[in-house]
Amino acid sequence: MDRKFEQAPNGESLGIPKDLFSDPARYDEQIPLWKRTVGFVKQYEKSKPKGREVLLEQLANSAVKDLSTLNPLFDNFALASQSRPDIDFEEITDGFIKHLEKSATRRSALSSWTPTRIEQLMKLGLEEEGRVQQTATKIKAVVFNAPDTIQESVDLHYNAAWAMVATIDPKVREELFSGLCLEKDWFKETSFCALAFHFGSLETGEIYSKYSAARKALEYVGHLFNVLHGLSIKAESRRVKTKYLRAGTAAPQLPTDLYNRMHKLSMEAMQKHPGEIQRQIDYFAAGNSDYTQPFLYTRLEENEDLANAVRKAHEKETRRLGKLLEEPTKDDKPYNDLLDIITTNISPLIFRVFTENEFLRYKQNGFEKLTKIPVQLPDSAVLSIAAKGCQTVEQRNAIIREVYESIVQKKAVNPSRTLLISLDQISEAIKVSQGFISAFDKEITIAIAIHRPIPTEEFGRLSSILEYHRPPISPEQYAAINQKLKELKNDLKIKFTKSVGKRGYSILVSDPLLREMGYRMLTFRQEDKGGRLSTGLQLAGQQFEFSLDPNYGLILGKDFKKIVSPQDQAWLELLTLSHLKKVMCTDEDDIADDLVGGQKQLEIYRKQMIHRAEHLRRQVPGRNFSTEAFSKCLKSHLPMRNLLEINRLRAGINLGGTLQTGIWTYVSGVEKDIDTQTAKPVKVAFKGASDDMRKVIPLGEISAEEVNRIEQEILAELEVA
Repeated sequence: MDRKFEQAPNGESLGIPKDLFSDPARYDEQIPLWKRTVGFVKQYEKSKPKGREVLLEQLANSAVKDLSTLNPLFDNFALASQSRPDIDFEEITDGFIKHLEKSATRRSALSSWTPTRIEQLMKLGLEEEGRVQQTATKIKAVVFNAPDTIQESVDLHYNAAWAMVATIDPKVREELFSGLCLEKDWFKETSFCALAFHFGSLETGEIYSKYSAARKALEYVGHLFNVLHGLSIKAESRRVKTKYLRAGTAAPQLPTDLYNRMHKLSMEAMQKHPGEIQRQIDYFAAGNSDYTQPFLYTRLEENEDLANAVRKAHEKETRRLGKLLEEPTKDDKPYNDLLDIITTNISPLIFRVFTENEFLRYKQNGFEKLTKIPVQLPDSAVLSIAAKGCQTVEQRNAIIREVYESIVQKKAVNPSRTLLISLDQISEAIKVSQGFISAFDKEITIAIAIHRPIPTEEFGRLSSILEYHRPPISPEQYAAINQKLKELKNDLKIKFTKSVGKRGYSILVSDPLLREMGYRMLTFRQEDKGGRLSTGLQLAGQQFEFSLDPNYGLILGKDFKKIVSPQDQAWLELLTLSHLKKVMCTDEDDIADDLVGGQKQLEIYRKQMIHRAEHLRRQVPGRNFSTEAFSKCLKSHLPMRNLLEINRLRAGINLGGTLQTGIWTYVSGVEKDIDTQTAKPVKVAFKGASDDMRKVIPLGEISAEEVNRIEQEILAELEVA
């Protein structure tokens, strides 16, 4: 398989095509950047050492500007090495990586690292593997260590904080938060950029405004991660606090030249702000580890009165900084856009997660949620209620009426119940915060949560109702779901056997609890451009539409315009990808084993197909894929089309991929007279489509009787279709 142009006994060519390198234009449409890669290699081959460095520099500069080209270029180098084993591609690849780092280090390019590009860089390091992942980590390191002034340091923190707040990818948010908290090897407390950022607190105008916004973003995202881990909504983020501690204790670790430079900056700051700096020096010199602005590297003689002075200085500093963060000056307001995004993107998530955690805590203490859908209040807020000891529907309705009427009338309507909360203050509380959750009565038999409603037109129809069609998700389950999502995306990337195609597939939901929640069907179609999947969800008698990106992440838009809570996003991705995996990763040749009803459904499935779907097949050991199969796979609709790369990835997880274990080859689809744009998707129902969900979320036991009943329902529906 590797790089020989083989030939079978019957004369069939095996392996990659002989003209792959000699006629790159023929394959450029199917292999991204192939013509460009071959052109570069040919020039490189003919050039002298100095000319080769120029070529590598030009290619690296281009790739850093468009990070989406990195993966195709590395893949192409690997593919080209099979056609031209006489060229040292290790030398080319190593030189390319070296120049990528050099290009990313340029201070002149710092302004080009916008929030969008920073997010793209983070995704590259999280979603790819091997050399691409390693290279992305190196680029992160050089970018975050490139700033050489206070303003450059603050600007980069600001853009990174913007990306952290604006992203909908929880992995990207965690990576950026961890990086900005100096927890990553690519950004440490010994970096000039990490230390110089703190001087932003002494600046004015643009620099201070960006500094304060970036700091506020860290605080809010820190609170979000706190509640996602089940901590109090009021708890200070230890990770953010430790960031400042790390910077404050970095002095002994600094190289002499950096230490001297930071000392010089401190002296310059002392001349500009003598009173303020002296307070900060006093506090730092006392060795208080929770100091919020640790950047001054000046040693003072011990002073017996220092402790009292430091305490007063710290209190004054805390008030000063808190006021500045909450009330920026007029000069600072042009850079409040990030603060607005924090308010709209992060603050609501914090309250939603906290509310869910609190209701789970109440549930553990015998409470039951009475309102499946929140009750609308006259002041545009919505009310959720949980209570203890409700045995009948009448009791449940009586409590809902009592709480509702008490809040609306602003007085207790049940004289025998002593209230814990002030009804007069509820409306005011909603105006100034996202909402609140509290026990309603002193006996703590009723709990309420009041928050702002979710506008359907702003959030999308699906976003607005999703929380009412899923089980409660604890912090531990949320973490388990995210780990499972990582596994599912990896399975879809490596273990797929077919694509969903333009015609698409409609998967009937077969899990009893999911059906009870209102889920009936998911539909997947390949979109024309960009590798996206158009996804439909039939839920509660309605049809909802959303899309998945090429890496199987949710795309905001259509009926899912905004994320109401991280649990909603995690649940929807888990539901979607577990069913998509059944379509894309089930062996087409043995599909009957995975169908609800087995052979009964197989007949219905085959009738719908009216053609043979293109797919991958694992061959017997000792046989390579044919040259024709390689070429046809390049023109296929599969999510990955390079058979060489497909087999390399599968060999890495012991799923064939070598001549000894069985090479995967491409099997062409056999189309009949059908318009895939207008034809209905293939309707199918899989056994175990929710198995990956059940590994992380308890969906209840399934009886044999229930399985049989649902099987009959599904088969009847398929026969009608």
